[in-house]
Amino acid sequence: MCIRDRIESKKMTVENLPFDMYELIEQIKIMFVPQISEKNLNFDVTCELEDTCYLGDKMRINQVLANLMSNACKFTDRGGSVWLSVTESRINENKSKLKFSVKDTGVGINEKDIDRVFNSFEQAEGSNLRAPGTGLGLSISSSLVSLMGGDLKVKSEPGKGSEFYFIIELPICLLYTSPSPRDGATS
Repeated sequence: MCIRDRIESKKMTVENLPFDMYELIEQIKIMFVPQISEKNLNFDVTCELEDTCYLGDKMRINQVLANLMSNACKFTDRGGSVWLSVTESRINENKSKLKFSVKDTGVGINEKDIDRVFNSFEQAEGSNLRAPGTGLGLSISSSLVSLMGGDLKVKSEPGKGSEFYFIIELPICLLYTSPSPRDGATS
């Protein structure tokens, strides 16, 4: 059973564990250094956060951001630009809205193809000539974001690039210490 089927059949749940947002973003940055370097892409990361720790599904957020970053790198020509940003707006003292955005100066998507890119096994017209892929990544990412209570959206202009973004609400975790690599180690 594929991830999307598990989500739709309610067999996949969202974790609600404490995690450090800066650590998550750092992991994404490290993951994409090879692709960014290989294509000589300009890469900028912005984190406008009031808090550091949230309760949520770090692994699912990572999966979605990794897919969006992979697509941005794949569809952006050598020397282009990719931006990753996370911004927070407080709802109250216990909860925040977080907007995650991946923007690029890639090929962009025609308006008629915008809705199709979120369908399983589909890519924007002509995109399969530019890069390999099954066309499942955005479909799965959209389902994961939905599972977390948000909607994956896109703004795009052919020849100028795309911005994929989503907003989710997460509780703020006030008492959290990041696990140390030495925790549990014996000497």
